[in-house]
Amino acid sequence: MVKRLQWHEPAAYRRGLHLEQEAENPWGSVKRVSICAVLMLVLRGFVELGHWHNGQFPNRPSWPISIALAAILGVAVGYLLPRILLFLPGSIVILSEKGVNNNVLLGEAVAVKFLPWDKIDHARIWRQSVRGREFAVLSLIDSNGAELATYALRDRPGIAEIEAYFRQHGKSCEHLS
Repeated sequence: MVKRLQWHEPAAYRRGLHLEQEAENPWGSVKRVSICAVLMLVLRGFVELGHWHNGQFPNRPSWPISIALAAILGVAVGYLLPRILLFLPGSIVILSEKGVNNNVLLGEAVAVKFLPWDKIDHARIWRQSVRGREFAVLSLIDSNGAELATYALRDRPGIAEIEAYFRQHGKSCEHLS
């Protein structure tokens, strides 16, 4: 009996999902940029308070420079950094004796998702199009027919190995074209 199977989801799949989500709701990026910029200005305000209170920080930048730096760093940290991180293969799927685990770097956050075998009724292997690219994916389905999670597959482990692992745990695995 195989103890566990694991694979890294293709970075292009996660990146495509993230970019589709951003296209549906562009305010997420605007919110991150704004939060970063405001935090930078708050830090600049603390520097100003320190100077006003005890005369330190003689080389502090002017407010226009501080605002420009806050805007630049806000865009860099709130918009560009999450996009750069999406190029890394930041999602690992693990099928274990206890269930299915997914550790994923989502661009701006880290998520750990675990689904025990008793919550999974069956699995479905199908092809999903994300931003014009086709990916073989594995969807986990509960007893009500609701999709619990979907993960992109790689060449290894193969579909036959994944199906066998599901059968070992009493779960069926259907194929859709």
